[in-house]
Amino acid sequence: MYLYLTNHYGSIPPKSTLGKAVAYTLKHWYGLTQYIKDGRLLIDNNHTERIIRQFVMARNNFLFADTVKGAKALGIHMSLIHTAIANGLEPFQYYTQLLKQVPYCKTVDDYEKLMPWYIKEQILDQSA
Repeated sequence: MYLYLTNHYGSIPPKSTLGKAVAYTLKHWYGLTQYIKDGRLLIDNNHTERIIRQFVMARNNFLFADTVKGAKALGIHMSLIHTAIANGLEPFQYYTQLLKQVPYCKTVDDYEKLMPWYIKEQILDQSA
């Protein structure tokens, strides 16, 4: 595709829609092809868009966040909920474990043990 675009770029009127599209593609070719060079990268960002859509759909529920503190609190709660979901936890169970254990945290290690991958092990141990 790159060879085709570079070979035909001179014959396409630059102000036309096609000319603008070809110029854009050639200008951003390096970034557009990075996913080929690194197998960890995805060809699209659909996963991220699905996550963002949840915030957009819940926008009416966020009207109470009319202060900076309210917005920060909302961000923390949404971050915890989505972190739990991303790690295969049910958010309510994760919150329950967090609220039970936070009062007893005294060191950084205590707080690190509240990360979802540690909590997940605790929840699995309790259900076994």
